[in-house]
Amino acid sequence: MKSKHSLAAGLLLLMAVAAGCSSKEPENTPAVITESIQGTEKSDEEEVEPKKKEDTDKEADFVVPEQGEEHLSGKVRNLGDNSVTISKIFVEENENSDIVYLPEEGSQEEELVTVNFTDDTEFHFWLIKGGGGDIDMRESSFSEIQEGYGLEMYGNYEGDSFLASKVIIEVYE
Repeated sequence: MKSKHSLAAGLLLLMAVAAGCSSKEPENTPAVITESIQGTEKSDEEEVEPKKKEDTDKEADFVVPEQGEEHLSGKVRNLGDNSVTISKIFVEENENSDIVYLPEEGSQEEELVTVNFTDDTEFHFWLIKGGGGDIDMRESSFSEIQEGYGLEMYGNYEGDSFLASKVIIEVYE
């Protein structure tokens, strides 16, 4: 169980450490890819605990994009009817590390994107505590999205808007 949290926390920490500024367009490469970890090998020095119902429930909160889906992340600026407007977060690849940045609200660099959801969109809620050291993950719904929240999404563009199939609502505590 700890390894799942450590994996997610490590990936989120990597994104947070890579903060900076640039105007280069990012490639359509997911910033965070998480997978469900199914098994654990037993070492000679430790015993593996049997899977608890709680552990199994948490696996459902890991998000794996479908083949061909694009990644989009941003900060919620406005809520609509089954849609949101986000300020897009940009990722610039660098020799030493990736630079992640969010343009200031209202600036010329800010790119607003309308994101639409369907009845089939999967929502997950991640409450991130201690700078990523502890993450509570659970299933969620559109109704939990609020202005100012961060969203990590997978789906595809349809014209100028993005149709999300999977959404992670990220709240930092």
